[in-house]
Amino acid sequence: MSFQDNQAAQTQLVKPDNGRRETIWVTLVVILILLAGALGIMFRQAGAAPADPYESLNGAQRQLLTELTIASDEIRFMTPSSTPWPELDELQTLGVSPFAQTDDAYDWKQVEPGCFQAQDRSEQGAFLLVLEAGGSILFHPGQAPLLSDCNDQHHWTLLMELQ
Repeated sequence: MSFQDNQAAQTQLVKPDNGRRETIWVTLVVILILLAGALGIMFRQAGAAPADPYESLNGAQRQLLTELTIASDEIRFMTPSSTPWPELDELQTLGVSPFAQTDDAYDWKQVEPGCFQAQDRSEQGAFLLVLEAGGSILFHPGQAPLLSDCNDQHHWTLLMELQ
């Protein structure tokens, strides 16, 4: 066996290292990272924040909301804890605003003790003042049905929790 035969037998064919396989793997990894990021962003998005109900009120309705907040404090101040809530006619006689207003913009109704409903005569909305259990002021846009009790509030929007 000659030197040339020995050299030919030991010759190996080596593929060039041009990076083709590395490029494919890097491309796949980048695509997977981008896909995982896009899915993460898509599933972690928070829902739209609910609109502030106060923003939908016009000027007169905002004024009435302020007056009802003050009136609830006045009623709580003048009503000892052992006595029942005052009646609507008593609040009107005592001059508690907005119950005693003479502009007749709202029709007032006492639904039950400590619960008063005001319906706007122009049918732009109704308010509900609930004094029981901490109290709250609720709003109903447009014409609201007259309530028979204060527990049916599922069509009303809570504007304010009272202290």
